[in-house]
Amino acid sequence: REEQLMRATVQFGIFLGSFLAAKGSREFRWRLPDLSTIGKSTLGGIFMGIGASWAGGCTIGNGLTATAIFSSRGWIALPVTILGVWTASYIIFVKPNKN
Repeated sequence: REEQLMRATVQFGIFLGSFLAAKGSREFRWRLPDLSTIGKSTLGGIFMGIGASWAGGCTIGNGLTATAIFSSRGWIALPVTILGVWTASYIIFVKPNKN
């Protein structure tokens, strides 16, 4: 019960802190992404969930924590994650701007 309260407090604090920072810098406004962005984000989230299931955990757990304890899973996950992020970034951001 105490752990759940702590998690809820941290999550609320992140939300409140980001809201206050945006209001303080006068950059707060309500925005909604277009349907294409929503679709890509949803598909990306699904793939991330599948990848986390296959890898036995999230990118932080595998890439950072597991490498710190010299787990083979972590040392395999880290370069594959870097390669996946680089590939996706190239396809989404670099390739469209080359034309």
